[in-house]
Amino acid sequence: MSPNSYECDVLVAGSGAAGLTAALTAAHHHLSVAVAEMRPLLGGTTARTAGSMWLPRSRVAAARGIEDSPEKVRTYLRAMAGEFFDEARVNAFVENAPRVVDFFLDETAVRMFCPAYGSDYHPELAGGMAVGRALYTEPFDGRGLGEHFYKLAPQLPELCFFGIMPQLGEELVHFLSAKRSLRSTMYVARRVVRRGYDQLVYGQSTRLTNGAALAGRLGPVHRRIRVANHVAGFAVILG
Repeated sequence: MSPNSYECDVLVAGSGAAGLTAALTAAHHHLSVAVAEMRPLLGGTTARTAGSMWLPRSRVAAARGIEDSPEKVRTYLRAMAGEFFDEARVNAFVENAPRVVDFFLDETAVRMFCPAYGSDYHPELAGGMAVGRALYTEPFDGRGLGEHFYKLAPQLPELCFFGIMPQLGEELVHFLSAKRSLRSTMYVARRVVRRGYDQLVYGQSTRLTNGAALAGRLGPVHRRIRVANHVAGFAVILG
């Protein structure tokens, strides 16, 4: 076998949330895994987005007292999909979405929260809900990635404030209210100061939020995944 070749049970294309979840699931079942990413940085599109996950009937929502049901989810998806509604696929999704959340919380470093807002795209449709199904990842200290911190794709500057991407939820409310609330002004000021310190010491913010936090928590911080090296432009992760 040449130095630039790898043998594995599962080859995953892409290091976004879907790819890393597939890799972690395979590694959890004691399979050897390689994740190939065409870009020189990890995280795919996920690392540069809000990282919202539409996973109904989760224990995260249940812990907040939010009630949902398989029938209600199916009703909403039927209203959304119209003639493209696929009952078999919808049933599989409805049954397994809570299991995905359980796997994240029990077997990975992913930690989720259910914000006070974050509705379905069309909550006015039959079965729609104003809160409870959209989940987000809690912020993550990128220093936990060690040397791999700098291999994570940066957040989009267009979505940042002085290099800070506010975490969707209460933090975003503080940023939007900074001119109207002294408490929010002080909160944002502390974040800006911390961002300046991180820039001086680490060259970028160490506090990962939204999709970057999800990619970071799914990445090499996990005990079953390690980054091997970069081969011909591909970031290779071996389980």
